[in-house]
Amino acid sequence: MDFLREVRRITQENGTALIFDEVIAGFRTHPNGTQALFGIQADIGTYGKVIGGGMPVGAMIGKASGWTPSTAATGSTVMTVFRPRV
Repeated sequence: MDFLREVRRITQENGTALIFDEVIAGFRTHPNGTQALFGIQADIGTYGKVIGGGMPVGAMIGKASGWTPSTAATGSTVMTVFRPRV
């Protein structure tokens, strides 16, 4: 846990996103994911099948303040891009 806290400190100091890949461990380790288990909040978290009841689905989560919408040629929002704020 000391390692993760140090990584969190370094990423905050440098305006870099801390990403937790929760696809495998996610909700298996704690009802609120490994971020809650370790008490460290990542900027981005990734989740897979567990959120879709076993169906092939994925999601990326993060703080709203760090995401910037990107629009397709049709004008509809297709994804968001994370840009850490320093």
